Amino acid sequence: MNCLEGLPDELFLIISSYLHKFDLLYAFTNLNQRFQQIILPYVYEFDLSNDKLSYEHFWFFYDKILPLFIQNIRSLKLGGIHQLELFQENIRNFNNLQSIHIKCAKNVIEHEILVVNERQFFVDALHLPFLSEMTVMFIKEETLNIISSCISPKLENLTLILEYIDFNFNGLSIMPSIKQLTINLKTMNETMKLLSFVPNIEKLSLSVIGFDMVAGLIEIPKQLQKLQLEFGAFRSWMIKSSLSVETVKSFVNLFKNQLHSLTLIGISIRDKDFVDFNKFQNIISDLNHLQNFEYCINTIHRPDSLFMNVEKLPESTYNVFTIPRPQPFDTFSERLKCRQSFSLTHVTYRSINCDTLDVDCMSGVPRTWKLNADSFANLQTIHFVDPIDDCSDEMRMCTAKIIAISSSKLQHIKMDCSGEGTIKICHRLKEMIPHGQENLSKIQYLQMSTSMGRSESNYDKRTFFIELSTIFPNLKAMRLWIEQDSIGNSYETFSQFIDDIRAKFKSMTMLILGMWLLDSEKFRNYYTDVLNQLKENNSLYYTVIDRDGNNAFLILNIWL
Repeated sequence: MNCLEGLPDELFLIISSYLHKFDLLYAFTNLNQRFQQIILPYVYEFDLSNDKLSYEHFWFFYDKILPLFIQNIRSLKLGGIHQLELFQENIRNFNNLQSIHIKCAKNVIEHEILVVNERQFFVDALHLPFLSEMTVMFIKEETLNIISSCISPKLENLTLILEYIDFNFNGLSIMPSIKQLTINLKTMNETMKLLSFVPNIEKLSLSVIGFDMVAGLIEIPKQLQKLQLEFGAFRSWMIKSSLSVETVKSFVNLFKNQLHSLTLIGISIRDKDFVDFNKFQNIISDLNHLQNFEYCINTIHRPDSLFMNVEKLPESTYNVFTIPRPQPFDTFSERLKCRQSFSLTHVTYRSINCDTLDVDCMSGVPRTWKLNADSFANLQTIHFVDPIDDCSDEMRMCTAKIIAISSSKLQHIKMDCSGEGTIKICHRLKEMIPHGQENLSKIQYLQMSTSMGRSESNYDKRTFFIELSTIFPNLKAMRLWIEQDSIGNSYETFSQFIDDIRAKFKSMTMLILGMWLLDSEKFRNYYTDVLNQLKENNSLYYTVIDRDGNNAFLILNIWL
C-alpha cells in the first residue's frame, strides 16, 4: 500500500480507469483523505441500466457500495422492472439526487411483461428535495398520471419516451414546474392537448407521427420559445395525413409569435420540397422572432446546390444539415418501426432505416434480390414468422448470408418452433448461423417458442442447451415459451437447471420462461420454492407474471 500511495494522482487515475467502478470504490473508500478526494468524482453518477449487469454484480453495489455513498449520488440510471422493485424501499433515501433515468429493457424483455407496481416508487422519487430531471423510457399512461399528480416544484425537465404511442391524457394533472418537455406522440392534436398541462414550458422536444389538422382554438404557453420537431419514417394506413413542407409550416406557425429557436429533424422524407432550398426555407418565413434555425433532413431526393452541407448515403439517400448537426432523441418509438418483409422483390431505400427483417419461410427468394451490407446497415432483429423447418434450403442460405453481412447491430433472433423438436431446432440454426467467431458472437438476444421436443424421449434436453450455447455463445438474454414439464423431465431440480444455464451461457443475465400450466400447484412447488430460496441467498432475483389472469400462462422473469 505504501508503494501505491507514493504514486502521483495522475498515474493513479490512469490505473483506476482499468478497474470496474464498483471495485474501485469498495477498495479505496475510507483509506485516507487523499484517496477519498480522488474517488469522490466517481460517486456522483451511477448507471445501472446496462443489460450486461448480472444480479450478483448489482447486489454487490446495492449491499456494499450504495450505503457508503447514497448521500453523494446526483444522477441515477436504472434499467428493468427488477431494479425498480429493489429500489422501491430505498429511493426515498437519495436526498441529494438531481436526475433519475428509468430505462426498461427493450430487447428480449418486451413491454408486455413490464407490469411492476411502480406507483410508490414514483411517489417517493418525486418527493426528493432536489430532483430536477426525470426520464422514463417506455412509459405507461397510468405512470404519467402518477408523475403529474405527484410532481414537485423542483422538477423542471421531463422526458417521456414510448415504444407504442397511445395517450388520451385522461386523469392527467397540471404540471406547472415543467420548463422542458421531451416526448413522442401520435398526432398534433395530442400535442396541443398536452401543452395545456404544462403552462410554463419553455422548450418542447417533440417526435410526432401524424400531421393532422389541429382542431379548435389553440392557446400556446407564453414562455414556449424553443421547439425541436422530429418527423418522418412512419408509414401506415392508420395515419391519414400527408407529410409536406406546408404541413410542417402550418404547425410551426402556431408558435410564430414566440419561437426564438427551431430545430427540424426529418427521417426518410419523400416530399421533394424538403430538398428545394427556397421551399424549405419558407417554413420559417413567418417566424419574426426566430434567432436560431437548425435542421437535419434525411431524404431519397438529391438536394439542390443551395444547401451548404450535403452528405450522400448508401443507395442514393442524402442528409442535408446545419453544423453542429442536431441529433434526434426519439430512436425507440413506433415512428421508426420499419419492418422489411423478406418476400419483397428487392431491397429498397426503406431497408436502410429498418431494424427488423421478417423472414417469410413460405415464400421463395426473388431472383432479382441483390444482397449487400448497406441494405442491412441498421438491422437489429431477424424474425422467423414461420417455423424454421418450413424454410427452403435456398431461404436458409439467403438468411445465413444476411447474418454474415449485417453489422454488429444485429443482435436479436425471434422464432417460432412450436412444431419442432430440439434436435431439429439446433440443426436448422447451425445451417443459418455462418461459421466464424464474428458471426457466432453477434446474437445476444434469443426468443423462441418450443415444445422442447416432448417426443424425443432419447434426447437429453441438456444437450439442447449445450448445442444452443455453441451456436450463441454470447447470449445476454433468452426467452423461451415452453410447457410446464419441459424442464422437469430433464433435470432433477429446477436449481440444477439454473446452474446449468449459468455454466453454459457465461454472459447471460436475463432468462425469461413463459409456461403453459397444467397444474398451478405443481408450478408453485417445483419452481417458485426453489427460486425463493435462491432469492433469499441473493443468488438471483425474479418476478412471476400472470399474463392471462387465470394462471394458465405464467412468465418467470429471472435476473441471473
